[in-house]
Amino acid sequence: MDIHPAQLEDERQVNLTNRLPRSPARARRFPRLVASVLLAAALAGCGGPTDPGDVDLTGRWRGTVSGLGIEFVTLDLTETEAQVNGTGQWTATDGTGGTVSAIGIHFGAELQLRLAFTRGTVEEAFVVPGRLEGADEFYLLFPSDPPKRVTFVR
Repeated sequence: MDIHPAQLEDERQVNLTNRLPRSPARARRFPRLVASVLLAAALAGCGGPTDPGDVDLTGRWRGTVSGLGIEFVTLDLTETEAQVNGTGQWTATDGTGGTVSAIGIHFGAELQLRLAFTRGTVEEAFVVPGRLEGADEFYLLFPSDPPKRVTFVR
C-alpha cells in the first residue's frame, strides 16, 4: 500500500487534533489567563523606585532590636547627596534608654551608619552596614555573633 507523504502529514494533523479536544469554555479562559499574566507582570514593575539610590532616607524610622540590651530604636534621618545624618531615641530591654546619633552614607542599595548610643555620660558606638529593602524599609546588621539583623520601617 503506497501512502503519499502529503496524506501522512494530513493524518498526523488529524490524529493530533483528535487527541487535544478543546471545549468552548477552555478556549474562552485562555485569552483571559494570558491577559491576567501580562497585567500582573506590568503591575509588578510599578509602584516602587527602580533604583534604590533614588530612595531618600529622610524621615522617621523605627527598628525593633530585641537583643543586645536594646529593645527599640527610633531614628529621625536626613539625607543630602548620599550623606545621612540623624538623631533619635533608644529604649533598653530594662525600660531605660537614651539618645542615639547617626552619621553615614547611602550608595545605591547599600547603607553604612555609625550609631552612637548614649545613656547619661556613657556613649557606645557601632559602625553598622545595611541595605535598602524598598522605599520604606532597610535593615542594619548590628555586631554580635552571628550579626543581628534589625529591620527599620517608616
